[in-house]
Amino acid sequence: MKFRIVVRGPVLSMSGYGEQSRFALRSLRKHEDKFDIHIIPIPWGNTNWISDDNEERKWMDHHIRRTARYLNSEKNPQFDMSLQITIPNEWEDIAQVNIGYTAGIETTRIAPIWFEKANMMDRIIVVSNHSKNVFLNSAYDAVNKQTGEKKELKLETPIDVVPYPVRHYEPDASFDLDLEYDFNYLLMAQWSERKNIENTIRWFIEENIDEEVGLVIKTNTQANCAIDRETTVEKRLKPLLEKYPERKCKIYLLHGDLTPEEITSLYQHPKIKCMVSLTHGEGYGLPLFEAAYNGLPIIAPGWSGQCDFLYASTPGPGGGKTKMRGLFAEVLYDMRPVQKGALWPGVIEEGSMWCFPQPGSYKMQLRKIRKKYDKALQTAKILQEHILENFKEDDVYDQFVGLVVGDAKLDPTEYVFVSDMFHQQYVGGAELSLKTLIESCPGSATLVNSTMVNKEFVDFYKDSKWIFGNIADLNPDMTRYIIDSGVQYTFIEFDYKLCKHRNPILHNFIEGTECDYKESQLGSLIQDFITGSKTTFFMSEKQKEIYEQSLPDVSDANTRILSSLFDDAFFERIRLLNDKYEGQPRDDKWIVLGSQSWVKGALQSETWCKENDLQHEVIFGMEYDQFLKRLAQAKGLCAMPAGYDTCPRLAIEAKLLGCDLQTNEYVQHRDEEWFNKPSPEIIKYLKTRKDYFWMHAFND
Repeated sequence: MKFRIVVRGPVLSMSGYGEQSRFALRSLRKHEDKFDIHIIPIPWGNTNWISDDNEERKWMDHHIRRTARYLNSEKNPQFDMSLQITIPNEWEDIAQVNIGYTAGIETTRIAPIWFEKANMMDRIIVVSNHSKNVFLNSAYDAVNKQTGEKKELKLETPIDVVPYPVRHYEPDASFDLDLEYDFNYLLMAQWSERKNIENTIRWFIEENIDEEVGLVIKTNTQANCAIDRETTVEKRLKPLLEKYPERKCKIYLLHGDLTPEEITSLYQHPKIKCMVSLTHGEGYGLPLFEAAYNGLPIIAPGWSGQCDFLYASTPGPGGGKTKMRGLFAEVLYDMRPVQKGALWPGVIEEGSMWCFPQPGSYKMQLRKIRKKYDKALQTAKILQEHILENFKEDDVYDQFVGLVVGDAKLDPTEYVFVSDMFHQQYVGGAELSLKTLIESCPGSATLVNSTMVNKEFVDFYKDSKWIFGNIADLNPDMTRYIIDSGVQYTFIEFDYKLCKHRNPILHNFIEGTECDYKESQLGSLIQDFITGSKTTFFMSEKQKEIYEQSLPDVSDANTRILSSLFDDAFFERIRLLNDKYEGQPRDDKWIVLGSQSWVKGALQSETWCKENDLQHEVIFGMEYDQFLKRLAQAKGLCAMPAGYDTCPRLAIEAKLLGCDLQTNEYVQHRDEEWFNKPSPEIIKYLKTRKDYFWMHAFND
């Protein structure tokens, strides 16, 4: 069975998005056993189309023609998934599963239309952590057009990062440049306000007006054609250079299309010593990446997409503590609003900011590179080795495909795990519990996201044993098909799938009334799913009781209590922290976990601390190990969920680390016998749970 996927993007364009589209196709093609690939090419601005006459181009042309025939011959063409490679404004719901793949944004803010389009997608893939963070950190106040209710417009779709990979090309032996001086800098960028080329040239000349150095500029204004070259020279470059008639430094213009081999020759040219960029912002910065993995020293600001590869974790002096450091000549910058001329409604919005490199810092780095070039080369070598090791082509292709299909491997396997997300995609309690089961699985396993399950997939794996976690995204028709198919499956209920809001308390709050789950379509479906499972595992006794009260047939099903699951590494962390802080006085702070999740009750917890005049600390976004360390030092944890929290890991972690606990009745495992024993007994109990699962999942 293959996934029928349609790739819509500028696959033939000589642009950054064109290369991004071809990267996606190379990734899918490497796993062509999993995909029935269709291609819909779209233009990208005024850029030329590639003129290659190679095997890849012939393969793309074949699939483009094949797709056109399929679209013209079918009244209602159907695709399992779409991969749409463009700016989010152009994303559409055109398949069962839709994936938006974009370079992201070069500023500090996402346009509102991007959220509207992004939230139509099932997944988003971007090329840098900068782009991901801007998506996650942007938000707007909005109004529901139907109800008039105020709401927050923000990203609601899972988002992941896949970088570009290293690609190896042999230099073109026939390619050469007539450069007068032995020391030259290289700039590769389209002439636009964002790329800041005019200042890059002007400040270069000011610094080197009496020096025997050169700047090679590979650029264009809109397209690589003769008219564009004339425009670039006459309207851009010539007026600028006329201001410096007595300069010794040289400026060289390269205009026109270059093959990958010619570009490699440019990076490796013996007279080109350094790559420069004074960009205001990058989604990724592909030319900088290519120059870096070809061993060129880099001068650039340390902001936006290029930071993903220009920084690396390296040991300190004398093999000291490892830390992240920039392996390039960093230009200092200021953050200011985007210039009016660079605004692009629906893409770059007013109020967005990006970086403005400082001229003095740029000039200093130009000077330092020349004077200490051997040291610059040493740093560039370290950066090159870092990139070659961590951005391998095959590894990145596999990473991309893993996100597209949700890690599904269409090979015979003993177990199939189905979940809305896995720990690689989102670090939540349910995902971590599933991770423990996946790592302890007694046979071969395939992981698949709920949205990717179709009839063909079920039929292919009908003889496997299925394990379902969170399945809110599973198509209801597929849920019914699984029940009726005779597939052996086990269900781990982490919350309340009987409720469309996944929590009866939230249902009451939003709807203003209690739901009659026995009569609801969703309640009936989940009841049948539970009664059809080999075993259903609940996270707490109270959760099970609520289910049995809401759906009477559940009482007759084979159900058990599991609790949250932890791996061996967790228990070792707890041991080490307790040993480290044993006998040390704890501080007076109560910890409150800051969370945007309604159920976690961050506001309620903080209110309780204030009402009881207790010192408290609200923690947002702290790295997990650091958070555990903080719990080991704090007086207590306040966890007051706003709704049913079936077996919150946070309460368990805090108790094992010696915290006092303040909880409410919505912490549903708090009164269970195992949780009220001393910590060694709790650990002993928790260590049995994964084996308990495998003992009863399919054997009862």
